Amino acid sequence: MRNIVKRRETASIIHCPFPRERAMNSIFRPAALLTAIGLSFSLSAFAADTVEPDYVRDAKMHFSFAVQSKNNNNFEEAAKQYEKSISLYDSLYQVRYSYADMLLSEGKKEAARASFRRAYDLNPDYYNSAVMLSNLYYEAGKHDSVLVMFEAMYRLKPDNIQLLVSIAGLKEYTGDREGALESYNRA
Repeated sequence: MRNIVKRRETASIIHCPFPRERAMNSIFRPAALLTAIGLSFSLSAFAADTVEPDYVRDAKMHFSFAVQSKNNNNFEEAAKQYEKSISLYDSLYQVRYSYADMLLSEGKKEAARASFRRAYDLNPDYYNSAVMLSNLYYEAGKHDSVLVMFEAMYRLKPDNIQLLVSIAGLKEYTGDREGALESYNRA
């Protein structure tokens, strides 16, 4: 028995605050087992409490149908499925982004910009939404909005020196020479 305990001591990677022999041969071992079982039950109860509501699950299902339709170039059906998904649950930025992408591919820039904006509002940390919005704002000549998106993008990727140069150039273009110099100096 002594050799078995010693082998377990050297092979074990689990840190035990008690000496190994005492932990192996004491009341602490069953207590640890009971604690683990109790934790397991409490975690499963927590998981049961965090189940998605039916409307969220249905919204995701319609989103999936929309993406399938979009990939099959059935844009009319895709639009119906996106709109159904949005009507069920309007807080999934992925739905708005994907819908905006489809709208943009159809040449519906105003609707695409609104949907990209909603995607950005739902998740301002999603870099691609800011990129798409900045492109659409630039095409529309909305330079102040482009600058806001560029700065949001720079906040997400502060190592992007090219973006900082673009911010500086846009500030210079809009007449903010001090802001442009500050941005150029940071680059």
